[in-house]
Amino acid sequence: MSQDARAPGIERGSAEFARVIGFSDAIFAIAMTLLVLQIGVSGLPAGGRSARDMLDALKDALPEIVSFAVSFYVIGRYWLAHHWFFSRLERIDRRLLSLNLAYLGFVAFLPFPTGLIGEYEGNPVAFVVFALSMAAVSLMEIVISSRAHRARLVREGVPSGAHGWGVVASAFPVAVFLLSIPIAFANTTVAILSWFVLAPVGYYINARMPPEVREYFARY
Repeated sequence: MSQDARAPGIERGSAEFARVIGFSDAIFAIAMTLLVLQIGVSGLPAGGRSARDMLDALKDALPEIVSFAVSFYVIGRYWLAHHWFFSRLERIDRRLLSLNLAYLGFVAFLPFPTGLIGEYEGNPVAFVVFALSMAAVSLMEIVISSRAHRARLVREGVPSGAHGWGVVASAFPVAVFLLSIPIAFANTTVAILSWFVLAPVGYYINARMPPEVREYFARY
């Protein structure tokens, strides 16, 4: 399909293209900022003068701090992937614009399940809501990437297999979060620890990519 045969859309370099990127970045920034508001110290007596009381309160807040750290890292990775995705787009069509808005809706929702799992870390239902929310964002990455690939919205020079490897990289977090759900009904702490395989396996997937694909992903 030639360049002229492509459907019209928002061209890179236009004010409309910049507005989409600016709006997307704002959603990520707000979501990541709201995460810290889910952390609170409670149960202190009036004045909270005792060091032991403060240490006990901070200990009680530890699950909220852990959920914040995990969520901030994951959302940060989502932002990096989103930033890279838009850096290789030549154009945005109406459908991709709508899909990106849906994707950002899931991102904006993430502070809620983060607060839920921080306050009720031992409740498997709170864990399920959190895991499903995270999996939904990763799944939407696949959806918007596939749309851009099918509609030929990306820049020229995409190496063979690049889209497939991108799908693998996004599908792995979906699998990890979904597989952690049954673990949560046995032990939520073990389920949370299972998420930490995301980083090393992500590096492994990157190392297994063909050199030209790895260079393409690192280009922008």
